[in-house]
Amino acid sequence: MSRSSLRTTNSRPVPTSFQRKFGLPLSCLWLHVGGPIATNGKSRRLRVDPFGNNVAAAPGVSGDQARTTHDALVTRVVRLIKEAGIPASGGGYGSVKGVFTKNIDQSNLPLADQDTLNGIIPDAKIDGRAAVRLADRPPNKLHDVVTLVEVKGLATVAETVAHRASRIDSDIDKAALALDTKYPGSTVLAEKKKYCVGGKYLALVTGSLGNCSADLNVVVDLIAGVNTVRALELRITNQDQLFSMHRRRLVSSFGLFTTRLWARHIHDRFRDAVAITAPSHTPHFPDPDREITRDFHLSRSHARPQRCGPRRSA
Repeated sequence: MSRSSLRTTNSRPVPTSFQRKFGLPLSCLWLHVGGPIATNGKSRRLRVDPFGNNVAAAPGVSGDQARTTHDALVTRVVRLIKEAGIPASGGGYGSVKGVFTKNIDQSNLPLADQDTLNGIIPDAKIDGRAAVRLADRPPNKLHDVVTLVEVKGLATVAETVAHRASRIDSDIDKAALALDTKYPGSTVLAEKKKYCVGGKYLALVTGSLGNCSADLNVVVDLIAGVNTVRALELRITNQDQLFSMHRRRLVSSFGLFTTRLWARHIHDRFRDAVAITAPSHTPHFPDPDREITRDFHLSRSHARPQRCGPRRSA
């Protein structure tokens, strides 16, 4: 095992990641099982369970854990796509808030309708019109179109990621139609239909156990295909084997990233709602654990520490 791989195991969420993955009770919660989870207002009162499900999903918890987790997911997806040379925006790589700017007059929108509009603005946008494709393989549904992407984090285990993903596009269509009906001349729904295949959003949902919706496979296949084409320009090898290699690396990397990200989500919520220390109103970058995790998943190289003292001669 490399030194950099060992270094990543120093972060506190690592045991939580493995315990969640294997369905084991969380060691960080052993002394707090049955204790109350602090929530605000009339939110449902839950208690700590051994597996951290209630800590992850309890409503009305102070802090900014949900947004931090969501934004990290969006930024990770967009970064993977951009590293493959595919134009994309969203997260920490540019805003997509202007998608529906010209389709509805926002100057006098009531707050409730502004919230509705904000709710249908995509998290990311992928331009696959110039993406290269593999020979002898059908085109990916991201090829030849500009696709709008919605990213959701599903903290509860009461709903599957597949079911949550299936609701995204219909919910957006209903909200867009309601705005167009209420404000004559608005064309929000028509604008949405210009994107993607059939005007349907790409629904990327990640669950608190690191599980992901099927549309993640679409993104993985696109990136793996582009990377395979580029690799074939440099060497002669089996196309299918090379594609499989790139695909496995992406699935493994993103799966590890989401598992550890949700473990961090539980630790942050534990701090804010069970141990009750300083609430996380802002993301906690930088701190050593987070920097190690971020650097690892962004594939940055880790410099080897310098040896102290003279080398022993052979």
